[in-house]
Amino acid sequence: PRELTLSEEHDLETFRHLARCRALSSDLIVQIVGDPQVGDQRLRKRLKELFEQGYLDRPQQQQVHTIKPGGRWGGAMPLVYALGRRGAQAIAGEGEFAGLDGKRFERNNREIKDRQLQHSLLVSRVYGTLWLAAKAQPDVARFYFWKQGQDLHDAFVVDAAGALVSGRKLGPGDTRHVVYPDAFTGLIVPGRERGT
Repeated sequence: PRELTLSEEHDLETFRHLARCRALSSDLIVQIVGDPQVGDQRLRKRLKELFEQGYLDRPQQQQVHTIKPGGRWGGAMPLVYALGRRGAQAIAGEGEFAGLDGKRFERNNREIKDRQLQHSLLVSRVYGTLWLAAKAQPDVARFYFWKQGQDLHDAFVVDAAGALVSGRKLGPGDTRHVVYPDAFTGLIVPGRERGT
């Protein structure tokens, strides 16, 4: 296969979306990155080329077909893609992706389990829905940022009765709980001050 020149903005945009999300289905990538001048089939073929050249990865745990009741074949599932090492390297110098580690993506793609992958695809659908809505109505809201991963976490404390504790020192019956949200996002609403 021919070597990627990285001059195609569609490729870089695909890498950026996959850097924000752990995994995206090919159908969702086509919706997010799609361009009528390129065509859906051409974009799907391009995803395959990027996979073959190490820019994208395909988690091994993905389902490749559906099963209908009675055990009959129900059709092919959309392929699931994740960012590969070379794709991470291609955007690692950009502000949002400064210091991106391609090795970490490779390891995560290799180690992901089926339930984790299904959960990632669910979170990615939320991302895609927000992205597409903002893209379609930029005068209503613009996509500002999307963060996800283990570095996002917060904590809360409850007392022995289960009531939320704040503003005092922890007591002996208090329990601290750490929460890891699926993602954190921001939208810009034109004409409104940030933070309102």
